[in-house]
Amino acid sequence: MLEPRSDAHPGGASFFNGSLCKIMKTMLSLILPANSSFRFLKKGRMGLGFRDGLLIVRDPDGTETRVTNNTLTEGAPVHGVKATQTITSDTTAPSNGDTVVIGGQTYTFKTALSSSTAANEVLIGVSAAVALDNLKAAINKAAGGGTTYGSDTVANASVAATTNTDTTQVVEALVAGVAGNSIAVSETSSHLSWGAATLENGVDCTPATKGEERFATNKRFLATADMDITSTSGWVMSVTSTSL
Repeated sequence: MLEPRSDAHPGGASFFNGSLCKIMKTMLSLILPANSSFRFLKKGRMGLGFRDGLLIVRDPDGTETRVTNNTLTEGAPVHGVKATQTITSDTTAPSNGDTVVIGGQTYTFKTALSSSTAANEVLIGVSAAVALDNLKAAINKAAGGGTTYGSDTVANASVAATTNTDTTQVVEALVAGVAGNSIAVSETSSHLSWGAATLENGVDCTPATKGEERFATNKRFLATADMDITSTSGWVMSVTSTSL
């Protein structure tokens, strides 16, 4: 259906009240692709245009009317982002018994494992850098179980250890979204420090059903899959519209 814009010419609405309106509505629904841009005809003639994802009809006196069947949800969508946090070493190895807590799982640094199977024990090793490497392996339950960390250690249920340097270790929430910002981290070492008490910068995805569209600032966005707040992909820009 057609709906006059609030800023339309006062006399323009009557143009759409007759049979021509019905004809135009039928034609538009049949021939206009959803992802196309349209330019207005010469001033003083009827034309079609696209502004901010909305199909606009302009009559000869300049009145603009939007085709509400084609109105899209306003606002640019975003993909989900996983929350992260970084633990930093002052280049001195942690001391025996120092701990790191991530999401309720406590890792204890040891000069020697109390046993090869000791859960959540992490071998300090020969340097601060090695200690961080071993912590990463323990968090992810990667290679080294039984030697660089206790083999009964389970993979962290909240995060994965990602980027690692000689002095830093990044942990990332397993699931995207703002919920990851509540994952708590702490430590008892005088040689290690977290950037904050929780993970940060997690973002919820804009949820959608496949085929939904949104618009913002002369752009249209299409959902290529069903998405919830934890989705990290699925939105694509379907068209950049012509400014009127």
